[in-house]
Amino acid sequence: MNKIKVLIVDDEELVQQVVYDYFEERFSGSEITTASNGLEALQLTQNTRFDIIVVDYTMPIMDGLALIKSIREQKNLNHETPLILLSSYAEDVRKNVEKYQNIYLLDKVAFQSGVDAIINKLIVA
Repeated sequence: MNKIKVLIVDDEELVQQVVYDYFEERFSGSEITTASNGLEALQLTQNTRFDIIVVDYTMPIMDGLALIKSIREQKNLNHETPLILLSSYAEDVRKNVEKYQNIYLLDKVAFQSGVDAIINKLIVA
């Protein structure tokens, strides 16, 4: 299986671990980096190019929407990197991100089945 570089951005350690375990199992040996808020993640994206960035919508310091806007509008290294936006209220936040390209909105509850479909489209195909 392909090795990829993944950035997981979530303030909840349990969610970070679930997402980390998914990518570690699916893409063994991949480089997986975690950040607990958007500001920390923004700093990482300015120096490292990732293949996929998984972002929580609601976080302290800098939320997921502010992070996405900064990555897309400041043209950093990851301005075209596919982003998977996690939210417990996925349908409610869709209007906030639909103007950005290459963003996949995923309900946290449906992570496993939803992320499989997205990853198959992005990486495996």
